[in-house]
Amino acid sequence: MRYQILIPAILAITLAVFSMSDVANPDVSGDDAGSAAPPIRLESFPVYHPGLPMIVAVTVVNDTEASTWYDLPDASLFEAPGPFGLTLEGRDGGRVELSAASPMRGEGPRGGFTLRPGTSRRFLYDMAGLDVEITPGRYTMRAAYVLRPGSSTSNTVDIDVRSLSPEDSALAARLSV
Repeated sequence: MRYQILIPAILAITLAVFSMSDVANPDVSGDDAGSAAPPIRLESFPVYHPGLPMIVAVTVVNDTEASTWYDLPDASLFEAPGPFGLTLEGRDGGRVELSAASPMRGEGPRGGFTLRPGTSRRFLYDMAGLDVEITPGRYTMRAAYVLRPGSSTSNTVDIDVRSLSPEDSALAARLSV
């Protein structure tokens, strides 16, 4: 069954594309050591199709020279929503919120990850895996990394969500589990 190979291949290609991009970004928020959360960077493909994977990359960045972040909440492509929330604002005024799961205490679970000075960590996030309908249209998207007691927000990216052709819709329906 070639479709069993298709989804892992899409994920592998996505990882390869996002891993080749530069993690330095002047558009991240946060103010180094004094911020409540490290800055983040959002990366996406320009076009997505409902019914297929809608993967974005969120990179947590420590661009300081002396500050270290400890026990930051980890995320997984398969455990949505995790600590990242996404907001999509449509050109038509519509809004889609994909809320983050906030940690219950401290900044993150014991055994979270450490972000040392000058390092970053990239996470993949699949919007299609959530129970929120993202209808076709043009959106501006922003991510938030939710910690306790604060959060940081990313740069914005523009995306276009386009309907699938009838043939592609039938194929996507067969691929869904």
